[in-house]
Amino acid sequence: MRSIGLSESARKVAELIDHTLFNGSDKIKVKFNGNVHEIYGYTNHPSRGQGNISDWTSASKHDDIVNEVIDNVNSMFSGQGGISENSITLYYPKNLKPVLDKDYVTGQPSKTVRQRLLDIPEIKEIKYAEKLADNNIVYVEMMERTVQVARASDIIAVPHTNTHPFQSQQFTTYASMVMYLRTDANGNTGILHCTVS
Repeated sequence: MRSIGLSESARKVAELIDHTLFNGSDKIKVKFNGNVHEIYGYTNHPSRGQGNISDWTSASKHDDIVNEVIDNVNSMFSGQGGISENSITLYYPKNLKPVLDKDYVTGQPSKTVRQRLLDIPEIKEIKYAEKLADNNIVYVEMMERTVQVARASDIIAVPHTNTHPFQSQQFTTYASMVMYLRTDANGNTGILHCTVS
């Protein structure tokens, strides 16, 4: 069988890591203090904040988008143990990219909606997330108190031992890591997951 290539296999491992970060995995179980736990992601962690957004794709309502983001950031501040300025990454799915790239003031050269959202003091970055479902937004406070990486190995390709000189070289590509989503003593986490209401 022909190899898909080392770069393609590394990309597939990276995609699985991304999928697990956003959606968790019920295929991998971790035993801790006698209890079995699945790996949670941003969109299924039981202690994540949850909220609603309107359908940002339905019309050019850029003021509504900005006001909803401001409201969501404020709800994180008041209901999730506080957040720091310039600490939140806002993740968006593929179907919202065209919305964020539009001019904030329609028909006039101006900031884009994305640039206007970056004016909100707490928003540090706005990033596309391929593994995030349409019409889902995730806010993550990018601090150690919210998310940490437990890493045993980055993505690596390990060659198999050949037993015959004419045997094709085979590799196993893997990584050994997990994103550890943390909560404080009150069960709050710096993650807010919003969907269309």
